[in-house]
Amino acid sequence: MRLLLIEDSQDIVDSLFIAFQMIAPEWQLVSTPFGTEGMDLARSEDPDVILLDMMLPDVSGLKVLEQIRAFSTTPVVIFTVREEKRFQDKARKLGADDYVVKPCGYRELLERITVALQNADRSGDRDYSRQHDCVAASLSEARRQ
Repeated sequence: MRLLLIEDSQDIVDSLFIAFQMIAPEWQLVSTPFGTEGMDLARSEDPDVILLDMMLPDVSGLKVLEQIRAFSTTPVVIFTVREEKRFQDKARKLGADDYVVKPCGYRELLERITVALQNADRSGDRDYSRQHDCVAASLSEARRQ
């Protein structure tokens, strides 16, 4: 399972890398602090899911989402401190699969990613059944710990 993290806070990137190593060690995380590079990585890395911050140093997360949706149906979960409803509505209109407000627990985040993958699998755009099984096993293990 490959996750693209477009996030400019190195502390958040580091903590997510550690959390996913513990909760879902089979996942590969690729990250960038820049939206423009994130768009390029969304093409070249072919991630299974994208976690996208709204406030990036070079371009807005909404612009990144809009550009990614122009070429990809990969599930995109917005992961941001922006909790205003107008941003949530705009992100959903542009094609975000979910909108998670920071801070949030790692297990909750993994569960929200699971739902985004399940929904993408049902849409038929891509076969996410392998990823869903991988996430379900990771969540099951995390709950036992």
